[in-house]
Amino acid sequence: MRRSLRIALCAASAAVACQGSPASPAGGQTPWSGTPPEQTPPTAVAAPPPGMMLLGTTPIVVQFSRAMAGSSLAISGDLAGEVASASWSQPPQGPYVLTLSPASPWAAGETRALTIAVDDTAGNPMEPLSLRYDVAGGTLVYVSAAAGDDSGDGLSPEAAKKSLQSALAAANAPASVLIAEGDHEPAGPGPFVLPAGVSLYGGFAAGFLSRDGGVHLSRIVGREPTSGTALVATAAMTATTVVDGLQFVAGNGTTNSIAVDISGAAAPLLRRNVFTAAKGANSAGAFAVALSVASGATIRGDVMRGGRAYFTAGIRVTAGRRSSRTTSSTAERHRRSRMAHW
Repeated sequence: MRRSLRIALCAASAAVACQGSPASPAGGQTPWSGTPPEQTPPTAVAAPPPGMMLLGTTPIVVQFSRAMAGSSLAISGDLAGEVASASWSQPPQGPYVLTLSPASPWAAGETRALTIAVDDTAGNPMEPLSLRYDVAGGTLVYVSAAAGDDSGDGLSPEAAKKSLQSALAAANAPASVLIAEGDHEPAGPGPFVLPAGVSLYGGFAAGFLSRDGGVHLSRIVGREPTSGTALVATAAMTATTVVDGLQFVAGNGTTNSIAVDISGAAAPLLRRNVFTAAKGANSAGAFAVALSVASGATIRGDVMRGGRAYFTAGIRVTAGRRSSRTTSSTAERHRRSRMAHW
């Protein structure tokens, strides 16, 4: 099989440096005597596991089920060009381990790909290991309602902020705020304000070692009894801003009840979130997401639930022609209320 990127074993001409790769004699195979080598393909598991985020300079560590021939290693995919070193090791009584490290933080992106192909020392090829990761960009700021402390700088899981308000204040764009499970409510009467250049990612366990938005619920809750809005996205926001894996819950409003209000021409990517409105005033509305007609927001894989009011909808778009994109999302309204006019 043709390999798109061949990593030569400690060769000076190789684009990726290798250290400590398992030795292979001429022909690339290890001689055996007595018991024939295994004929079944080797297997491997990776950390971070697929679906977890790839953060900063975190290496990709792959454990193999048996001894591998490092000289046969090939990697491909858009992450491959950022791998600066590939090192092999075998802990005592442990598996063969390959560590792929970048020279600088991985570039931000959605579902970035890396495919690993390698043979074992008997020449059996492994089924290529295909990995997909979302990569958070900019400075990483950690928030944990359960274990954080606002006196920390928020730049590591150990120094996580306790409140989202403190984390947003510490996030100098470009930045990504990583939010562990728990509830976050604004300190004052208004909503949280998400500045341009700052992304939000939820669904992390308290120690940030795993991520599953369906298990580890990161909730941003609107304060009552004012507007009830949980989050406002500023108008200067571009498509580089990502809001992913969170639950937004509006409070009961004295006028409208809105989970997330996207201002002006803001164009964030809203992905895999749940937006839920509450109760608005009798003559007002209850909307999961409110958009300006000028917005270029992309809404993908979200659930949007309208609340209880005279007007209610999963999405409200102000009068005019809609410019945002909605894909693979579910929008619901309260059954006893009228649908808002789009």
